[in-house]
Amino acid sequence: MAERSSSSDQTRSGAQCQSGRWIAALLVICFLCTAATLRVACHRPYIGWPDEAAYVEQADSLLAGRGFTIGYVQHFFRRYSDIAHPEDHFGPGNGVLLCPGFYLFGRSPFAAVIPSVLCACLLLPLLAYALTRQLGPSPAFAFGCA
Repeated sequence: MAERSSSSDQTRSGAQCQSGRWIAALLVICFLCTAATLRVACHRPYIGWPDEAAYVEQADSLLAGRGFTIGYVQHFFRRYSDIAHPEDHFGPGNGVLLCPGFYLFGRSPFAAVIPSVLCACLLLPLLAYALTRQLGPSPAFAFGCA
């Protein structure tokens, strides 16, 4: 009986070691992707698409203490100094995620992409790996899903 438990302990520790290797490989790839993406992002001369600009305006308004208000008409992208109205088009999630980057690095195109890069290159692959492992497939399969 003692031999059976020791062999199952060895099998369990071998599986944990194998899983640890896959997690380490995933972390290395995630950090390399993050570093490469941030390296490219630091050379952006402007804040890109209208959606991104709207979220930047939300974050700027939050940091200035104006809450979720904007000073432009959404459909025309024209700034009016006497118009301040609640944000009525985009949800507040990305604006809130941008605030820490703007607070730490100032309002810049680089600071605007930091939350998206961290979510896409680190959080989502690790979450996919963890959720796939919960379903029971092998660590290699979970690595492939991530």
